[in-house]
Amino acid sequence: MGFAGANERATAVMGAGPGGLATGYWLSKHGVPVTVLERAPVVGGLARTVERDGFKFDLGGHRWFSKVDEVNDFYKEVIADETVWVRRISRIYFDGKYIDYPLNVTNALAAIGPVKATKAMADYGRARVEQKLRPRPIRSMEDAYVDQYGRTLYELFFERYSEKVWGRPCAEMSGDWVNQRTKGMSLLTAVKDAIIPSKGAVQSLIESFMYPRYGYGRLSERMAEGVRAAGNEVRLGWGVKQVNRRGNHIESVVIADAQGREEIVEAAEFVSSIPLTVLCQIMAPAAPAEVWRRPSSSSSAT
Repeated sequence: MGFAGANERATAVMGAGPGGLATGYWLSKHGVPVTVLERAPVVGGLARTVERDGFKFDLGGHRWFSKVDEVNDFYKEVIADETVWVRRISRIYFDGKYIDYPLNVTNALAAIGPVKATKAMADYGRARVEQKLRPRPIRSMEDAYVDQYGRTLYELFFERYSEKVWGRPCAEMSGDWVNQRTKGMSLLTAVKDAIIPSKGAVQSLIESFMYPRYGYGRLSERMAEGVRAAGNEVRLGWGVKQVNRRGNHIESVVIADAQGREEIVEAAEFVSSIPLTVLCQIMAPAAPAEVWRRPSSSSSAT
C-alpha cells in the first residue's frame, strides 16, 4: 500500500513539473500531507534545466512574467536570491536572416524582399476588408494569425514556427492562444509603431522578465526542496501506470518504477498535472466514450 493511505487529508500529485510542484509546495506550506509522483529521475518536466560539459540548458524558452502580484510574490518566495532580470530578445531565423519578434515591420519586410512584402501588405488589406464585409468567427490559430497579419506573413513566419513548437496543424489549435498572447497586435499596429513608437507595450510582449539565475529548472527544484522540507515526499522514477476510479471519484493510483515494481497509492485527494491524453488512457475503468471521441474538424479548435 502507498503513502499515508489512512490520512483523510493526504493528497497525491501526479507529475513533478512546475504545475504539479506548485500544488505540492502550496499544500505543504499549509500543512497538508503530500506526495508528488514523477516518472522521470528529475523534476521540472518540459521546463527542466539540463547540464552538459559544465553548461546549463533549458528545455524550451521559458520566462516568468505576470501582471498578478500574488503570482509574482509566489515566484519571488520560491526563487528568492536566485532571481535575475533579463532583457527579452526573441528572433525568428528565416532564410539565413534573424527577424525580430514581435515582428518589426521594417526588419521583416526587408528580409522577405519587395515582391513578397507587397504581397504581404495586400493580403493583410484583403483579410481586413473581407472580415469587415463578411465577419466570421476566429476559431483556429490559423484564423487568428491570418486575421492579424494576413496569409503571406502567416505562412512565412507563424505557421511553421507554431506547428514546430506545438506539434499540430495550426488549423486544429485554438485561436484563443493567439488572441491572448498578442492582444492588440496586428500588421497595422506594427506599421504604426514603426512610424510612431507607442508608449505602451502590447500585452504579454514585455521587454524584460524574471528568470532563475541557474536556469528555469531551478523553479521546480526549489519547490521540490520546499515540499521535502515540510516533511513530504517527491518520488522520482515512479510513474503513474493506472488511475483507479469509482464513478467520478479517484480512489487510488498504481505507480511503477523502471524495474517494473508496482505500488498502490491511496489518498483523500488527487491532483493531475500529467498530459490529459495520458490521464484518459490510464483510467480504470476506461474513460467514457465521449471522452475518447475525436472532435470533428469544424469544432476541434473551439
